[in-house]
Amino acid sequence: PGGGESEITSTRMRFANGVLVSPDGQFMYVNEFLAGHVLKFSLKNGTLIGLTNVSFLPDNLTWTPQGTLLSAGIKGGPNEDCPKGSNRPCTLSFGIVEIDPATMQINREYDSESRHLIIEGVTVALQVRDDLYLGSFMSDRLVRIPVSYLASH
Repeated sequence: PGGGESEITSTRMRFANGVLVSPDGQFMYVNEFLAGHVLKFSLKNGTLIGLTNVSFLPDNLTWTPQGTLLSAGIKGGPNEDCPKGSNRPCTLSFGIVEIDPATMQINREYDSESRHLIIEGVTVALQVRDDLYLGSFMSDRLVRIPVSYLASH
């Protein structure tokens, strides 16, 4: 604090997005959108501590009340089939994962291709009590779903 800004050179990546810092200020979590990674860096020395791969383009990160991470983002694109091989045009389906920040393991996940919701292009999920609020870059509305929609991994 008060020291200005400085680059952590080891964190250069393709389209960094959704940055969060741990409550103790020790770690930084970042989505690498184009690579489909969620990364954990030490803020003390800038080293990569952990990484998890997701099946979507991770956009935003939020904390849950339990202290886990939620990462949400779009899947596919307008020229792809959703689900793959269905011959139906993609409507920008999405995925959400809950990640243990200590181990970077996925605890639970949600894939919109298995359940159809009245929203597409989801880029953020925020847990409030027992519900997830989903926001989309394509919409002016939120969708609320029960946290129980996230399946155990």
